[in-house]
Amino acid sequence: MRKRANRQEILGFIGNFKDAQNTFLFGCCYWFAFILSKRFGGVTMYLPVENHFIQEIGGLLYDVSGDVTAQYTGSQIIPWDSMEEYDSSLYHRIIRDCVNKENRKEINMAKFDVTVVRIGSLSIEADTAEEAMRLSEGYGNDDVVWADWFEATDAQREGGSD
Repeated sequence: MRKRANRQEILGFIGNFKDAQNTFLFGCCYWFAFILSKRFGGVTMYLPVENHFIQEIGGLLYDVSGDVTAQYTGSQIIPWDSMEEYDSSLYHRIIRDCVNKENRKEINMAKFDVTVVRIGSLSIEADTAEEAMRLSEGYGNDDVVWADWFEATDAQREGGSD
């Protein structure tokens, strides 16, 4: 059984990778979390909003920049081993693009601009639905209660043709 590492030991190990920070922060963060998991154990975690992998070890969060616990406190964090159940489509894209680093050109991929509609609601007092719609035009982004999801409405191949 592996002895539990302390924060200083983990940070000392991470210091060995200071010259590779850009590589492990911008494109290979999964693999740095993998290295930490093999060396110190813990749980590999995924941050979907940031599209970033970190390693939880002894209640603290680490990536190649060090202890990032304070930075990601309050962020949505999903254990990687639960990710496929949480969002199967995203899980498979991450495997393809971040973990396996598949060459998009080899698998005949194209870039698409996807139009999304953000969903929210307003509470407006009015006599009719038409009046409420008219009054809504005077409200701004800060007045809307926004949902945590969106709806994709259109996809166009980059450059205009599909």
